[in-house]
Amino acid sequence: MERRNDRTNESYGTNGKGWDAPKNKKSPSITFVLFVPFVLFVLFVSLVSLNIFLILHSEFMDWLLDLGYLGLFIGSFLAATVVPFSADVLLIGMLVAGGSPWIVIAIATAGNFLGGLTSYGIGRIGKWEWIEKLGVKPETLAKQKAKVDRYGSWLALLSWVPFIGDVIAVALGFYRTKFVPSAIFMLIGKAGRFVAWYFLWLLAISH
Repeated sequence: MERRNDRTNESYGTNGKGWDAPKNKKSPSITFVLFVPFVLFVLFVSLVSLNIFLILHSEFMDWLLDLGYLGLFIGSFLAATVVPFSADVLLIGMLVAGGSPWIVIAIATAGNFLGGLTSYGIGRIGKWEWIEKLGVKPETLAKQKAKVDRYGSWLALLSWVPFIGDVIAVALGFYRTKFVPSAIFMLIGKAGRFVAWYFLWLLAISH
């Protein structure tokens, strides 16, 4: 009799009331439910912010072009600082507007060079203690300084590179690289950049 009851329990479930009900699937966690709309919201805000930035950037660019050579100098200077701006677009705009090529190149180079020296100066007045207060370990700063010291002022040749060029200029000042060689290499790099853009523009309009 007991064996029969055991078989019955095995067939109809351990609870003796029939088949065991399948376990309920786990419902999505509240974190996941909130995460999806949060990501969508962040994407929406980012797109709106980007659209506003592009509109303001375009209007600011038009205003600088209306100022002529002065606007070119201002824009080139700002582009060499932490301000997100493109001196290359402004240079081409001035050339298209009929500006004298070598005057345009000279003014753009002067503005961008002075802006780079400003970034260098900002780094120069910085102190290790300030960076350490932000949570950066002294060992990390020492490793970065060793990398900068390895190439020294030659790194200033790359100060024209978009995005990272400004960081390089600040780093050169922060780690106290020699000013005169850094300034010379920075001038060469920035002048070469604008000369290259000029010849690319000539190549484009010749076809």
